[in-house]
Amino acid sequence: MSLQSEIEQDITAAKELLKEHAFSGHRLLKDQAKDIEGLPLATLLFVTASLGTYRSEELRPVAVGLELLRLAAEKHYREMANLNAGDNLQNLFLVTADFYYAQAITIAATVRKGFVVEHMVKAIAEIAGVEAAGQKHDKPVTVSDENAGLFRTAVELGTLLSTTPL
Repeated sequence: MSLQSEIEQDITAAKELLKEHAFSGHRLLKDQAKDIEGLPLATLLFVTASLGTYRSEELRPVAVGLELLRLAAEKHYREMANLNAGDNLQNLFLVTADFYYAQAITIAATVRKGFVVEHMVKAIAEIAGVEAAGQKHDKPVTVSDENAGLFRTAVELGTLLSTTPL
């Protein structure tokens, strides 16, 4: 099997794992499954890892964790910002984001490499820091501002998990 087809297979598997861990069994989250699109962080992780020793069994849970972090940030910051004050969806978005953050760490931790959790927690802190800085300076935070740390984390973890000499 070529590396490209292995990456494609891992993206498909990550999508299924994401559906399984993020949405099944949770009535309120069931309609959130539509948010799974092209899995940009998983793809970046897999492609970066392909430059070194590629191990699907370690990469897949981390890919799912990264995508859950992305979904959490979308719910927590971007979608909440689009709600009207007092909208009943606020609590749902907060609970959904918290659930995604927790699931991201729990799933990624299964690879039993402490640096994975460390990098993911730093990414969460960076997202919050970017949002707080935007609030402090009363300037809108863009999607690219929030996602920069997640994309960097995907590359760092892909490099570390595959021992890529970058």
